[in-house]
Amino acid sequence: MKIRNVQPTLLAVAGLTILALLPAPENGIAQPKRPPFVQSVSHKRVIQKDALVALEVAQAHATVATSGKALVFPDSVVQLIVRTGPASDMLSYRIQGLRNPTLILHAGASLHILFVNVDDDMTHDLRFGAVKPPDTTGTVGSSRLPHSEDDNYSAEEITIRATEPGRYPYFCSYKNHAANGMRGMLEVVNPQKSLEDMMKTNSTTMPTRHKDASKSGDGTGTVRSIDPVHQTITLDHGNIPSVMPAMTMAYKVADANLLQSVNVNESVRFTLTRSDAGEWLITAIRKE
Repeated sequence: MKIRNVQPTLLAVAGLTILALLPAPENGIAQPKRPPFVQSVSHKRVIQKDALVALEVAQAHATVATSGKALVFPDSVVQLIVRTGPASDMLSYRIQGLRNPTLILHAGASLHILFVNVDDDMTHDLRFGAVKPPDTTGTVGSSRLPHSEDDNYSAEEITIRATEPGRYPYFCSYKNHAANGMRGMLEVVNPQKSLEDMMKTNSTTMPTRHKDASKSGDGTGTVRSIDPVHQTITLDHGNIPSVMPAMTMAYKVADANLLQSVNVNESVRFTLTRSDAGEWLITAIRKE
């Protein structure tokens, strides 16, 4: 069997274990009525920030689809690094610089994924399956990784194989993270489909919230820090029903002038709104 796009030096950058490779089925498609994904490897680890950056620089990059919102993987073996979103957009994934991109690959392909939780205060996971998030019945993927501390990130290596053509969500199953933006689509296509046709595959992104999830809500909390340079404010806030669970999180402000109306350690009332791009923004804030 000829395996392309396998880069042991990529994983060696951070001293990571080389994952065992799964051969694709001879005809490229699993037998009917089998699960759409089969998982064979799962290995937890801690990875330092510098090592993660080196891995991301060294990894082989996928072809970006015509839409600009999907990554196309034509090979039978795929090496992939998936990290959680930045401080201003924690309830999302980043894959090769794209936010929750659609992933397009052939049935029978094996995915060797390094999932990294760079969030410093929330638990996250990465699940794949023929389900409606956040249901995990019959899904495969990572376990729930704890938040990271300092520059030491919680991570897990997993190997899965896509067996059946179809469109399947990948998502975070923790609390209401998927409903609030932490989800995307994986499209498994017929193994005979050419790269040119894969590039044209409809890559409409998965809705980032349930139909009953609000796009805006009011909350109360305490200001923990203010960052004028990046125009963010970190709030320790309570639950905002149907919008955001109680947590400590850095949010961007819609207007930089909002940062001047409050101070660190003050109790505040604020409005949290999701933009059309899926990013949560503080659109109003005042002292309690």
